[in-house]
Amino acid sequence: MSAGTPPRQVRVRVRGRDSRRVIDEHLRVELRSPDERSGAEFADVLTIRQAQPLPVAVSVAGDLLDAFPGCLVVAVPLAERSACVLGVRGGRLAVAPLSGARQVSALRPETLASTLHAWLVSGRVPADS
Repeated sequence: MSAGTPPRQVRVRVRGRDSRRVIDEHLRVELRSPDERSGAEFADVLTIRQAQPLPVAVSVAGDLLDAFPGCLVVAVPLAERSACVLGVRGGRLAVAPLSGARQVSALRPETLASTLHAWLVSGRVPADS
């Protein structure tokens, strides 16, 4: 089993529920595959590099959240399309597109996961617009 990337400190700025800017600093770990666990115990956000079929991605996201209670958000890219499964502590899972008609370039799963982490810790919920 080869090691993934070391934990990375990430800083994201978002607007909180009260419209004030919130700076979220968290540790993000990218694992090469779902079987890897190197550094995952330190992560606030976990991402998997290896794309998975949808049923596997859903299972992996849930398993990682169960295995690492300090992790708030997990992202697993999908093999079938330009999207990823996002898992949030508490059991919420969603499939999120990584590209769209309005975007100049595709998002990366780790960017989307870190942004969601910042959104959540700022007091917002995914349904907030």
